[in-house]
Amino acid sequence: MKTILILSYYFPPFGGGGVQRVLKLLKYFNKEKYRLLVLSAGSSGLAVEDKEMASEVPSHIEIIRTHVKIPHDKIKQGNR
Repeated sequence: MKTILILSYYFPPFGGGGVQRVLKLLKYFNKEKYRLLVLSAGSSGLAVEDKEMASEVPSHIEIIRTHVKIPHDKIKQGNR
């Protein structure tokens, strides 16, 4: 069995177009032939959550969340 590592900053329960592309791609892999790992960012507090899309993630996909350090005060202020 081959292992495939997908790096995606946004992955369900985050929402958005980029999330959909990665999720739909993963559904094409045969779970008997491939072990699928997704390395994604943890909650940043800025992303939109889509609970319905999160329910579409196949159970055989392993999701690894990493800590993301985002300076929220700088993002909210803009480029000053």
